[in-house]
Amino acid sequence: MIKNKLFNIEFPLFIYVLSVILFSFHSENFIISYLSGVLLAVWFVVDKLIRKDFVIFGFTIYHTIFMAFLFLCSFGLISNPGGFERFLTVVQIFLLSIIVTDIVVIKKGLDAIKLAVISGCVYACFIVSLQQGSEMIYGNVDRVGSTLQNPNAFALALIVGMIFSFHEIITENKKFNKLRNILSVLLILWFGYYIIYYTGSRKGIILLFFINIMIFVYIFIYSKINQKIFVLFSFPIIEMILIYFLAKSPYFSRMRNLFVLLSGGSVSEGSMDVRTAMLLRAFDLWRQRPFWGWGIDQYRLVSGFNTYSHNNISEIIVNNGLIGFLFYYGMFFVLFLSIFKNITKQNKIIFWVMTGLIVLLMNDFGMVSYYSKIHWILFSTLVATIKINETRDKIAIQND
Repeated sequence: MIKNKLFNIEFPLFIYVLSVILFSFHSENFIISYLSGVLLAVWFVVDKLIRKDFVIFGFTIYHTIFMAFLFLCSFGLISNPGGFERFLTVVQIFLLSIIVTDIVVIKKGLDAIKLAVISGCVYACFIVSLQQGSEMIYGNVDRVGSTLQNPNAFALALIVGMIFSFHEIITENKKFNKLRNILSVLLILWFGYYIIYYTGSRKGIILLFFINIMIFVYIFIYSKINQKIFVLFSFPIIEMILIYFLAKSPYFSRMRNLFVLLSGGSVSEGSMDVRTAMLLRAFDLWRQRPFWGWGIDQYRLVSGFNTYSHNNISEIIVNNGLIGFLFYYGMFFVLFLSIFKNITKQNKIIFWVMTGLIVLLMNDFGMVSYYSKIHWILFSTLVATIKINETRDKIAIQND
């Protein structure tokens, strides 16, 4: 009993996830998230040794595919050793993903991760309120990155916070169920407010609308007939309110420019011009080495931009070629297959997994995520949730 209290693995997991949410993109304090990852790994090994439990439930088919991707990356280091530091980062993420998945499967829940993510997002928003003040809301201001120092990373953290708040709504058999659901809805609204008015992140705003749609779809599917009518009437009203607040945002011009560009119009905006040029350059580089790519983290060197491509798909296909692309996104494809195999009207949690997976894939169009710890924490929890669900179904079949 004492050992269980002393070596509760959820404590270092909470610390690790919280540090990732707050500091993983911080240029000076990122070492905090790195050291907390080391702490989690050491604690995990010690916990296994004390319990004499050496079964690793976290090593799944997804991690097998991930390992194949890592082997491909390691071969590229022979000719391009400059990507070794990035390779070590991805290896660390791979190992921590196994650990996170294993802990969630053993504990059969996301409580520690959920609490860490939501607490981190609340703290990051609170810091912005203290430092910026309300005068920035309607002014011509710079975008805000809070403790992460990166507006897009801040937006991603808030999106992940919204996803875990959505998980709290879906989770049943809770104490103070109605109160927790109300608080979860308020958190979703609060995080959405900060995405629109502070981060100015285009993909964050798009993902905000997507999560909002998925929540309404969930409520519609799992509500009674009379409630469905209310949902159908309230949904367009909520969407119009969101659009109104977006139009009042100092960053509305960023979204307007995106829609003009997608509709075939001409837009002159520094950020969009550079990203378009990056995509075109990525396509040109991929055609030169279509199968094996240039090597991990080589886009920044061979493209001439001296930075990453701001698009995970183009980054992967340039660095690792078509083979690496198939390995990397094979993980997501297999997870989609697991979702469709398990999805039923009775299984609400699978709907949440599907929402989280689509968010990760949509985010890849505007962010290099293969070495993002926030990205892999969410992916690991989705994988663990699927594994828990499949194990529960097998036990139910055996009992029948």
